[in-house]
Amino acid sequence: MFHQSDLDRDLAVGVQYFVELQVGQVTPLMYAFPANSCELASALMASALSTKYKDSLVLRAKGVNPKNSEVHFWVQVGETILDPTAHQFAHYTSPLICRAPSPLQTIFSEIEYVCPSDAIDELNAPNAERRINLLEELSRRIGTYAHKQF
Repeated sequence: MFHQSDLDRDLAVGVQYFVELQVGQVTPLMYAFPANSCELASALMASALSTKYKDSLVLRAKGVNPKNSEVHFWVQVGETILDPTAHQFAHYTSPLICRAPSPLQTIFSEIEYVCPSDAIDELNAPNAERRINLLEELSRRIGTYAHKQF
């Protein structure tokens, strides 16, 4: 189980890590964080949090806007939404943490939930070693690292 303050901290640590990746241009997938970074950020966060909160249901959500097929990704831990890239949208000035459902579901209303391991697997296969390194570092920072085989 978790406390809201734990998730607040985890989200802040994750976002700081993603900012460092973008500033250092460590990974091209984070070059414009938070814009166009939601798939990788949410997959990494979901996977790291599922290790930390083993007794909670952690899912990666994929929302599709039915009007234009635009896609957005976020994380759900129990009944809490964590959206490390919500501030790429005009209505948000910071990452989003709130009670489910995500307010972005009004735009991205066609929702698909996947387990964190599937979210990681959906990322670009040729970058498997790189995503494992990113996940290991994020997990270390939020205090969850336990080597997992992908």
